[in-house]
Amino acid sequence: MLLSEIKGIGEKRVLALNKQGFFTPLDLLYFFPYAYVDTRTPCDARACADGQAIFVRGTVADKSFRYLRKGLTMVRARLKTEYGDVHCTWFNQKYITAALEGEIGVYGTVEHFKSTVSLKAPVLIREDGIVPLYRPLKGVPSNVLKSALAAVFRRVTVKSVIPDTLTAAFGLPALNDCFRQLHFPTDVEQAETARRAIEIDRLAYELACFRLLKARKVPAPRAY
Repeated sequence: MLLSEIKGIGEKRVLALNKQGFFTPLDLLYFFPYAYVDTRTPCDARACADGQAIFVRGTVADKSFRYLRKGLTMVRARLKTEYGDVHCTWFNQKYITAALEGEIGVYGTVEHFKSTVSLKAPVLIREDGIVPLYRPLKGVPSNVLKSALAAVFRRVTVKSVIPDTLTAAFGLPALNDCFRQLHFPTDVEQAETARRAIEIDRLAYELACFRLLKARKVPAPRAY
């Protein structure tokens, strides 16, 4: 089955996904998030160590946009959180200026410099709950990716290559539920457990393919 056959994914979106190497439902499902952000528990950036990835929520106190040089722009914002000010900087993301209004949520890594606390490589979080983060895809915004994933789950059920008796014996969850938990998580720990179960299934599939190939009898080279 191809993505173009799934109702709910328009032709333009299919073309954009194809350009990024996604042609089948499994191509999308195996595009794993690189992190999960729990927006229910904002952190105190001042109490966190340098390099720690955290989520903060605050009100935009001020912002600025500058052209640094050809091909390089900078957007800066100061957030007032319940724990103090946090500074954020975005490069070559002019469009983000319009979104820096009122209360916002941001995910990034902490950096301390004297009395200033900043977030490096900040990601603007527009959703609530547990939010999966994906590496950026050119021409495919995150909302388009999530919409395509939702359409896949409405149309496709992924079955494991591992027999039901073995999955039950080892307490492995259903593969389709694992993919759903991975992309639409309700709990971070469960999402990580789902990731491991998917990797086990993929390993089982690769081993099965290897054994099938090995079972084929290939004629030995003729001796002279």
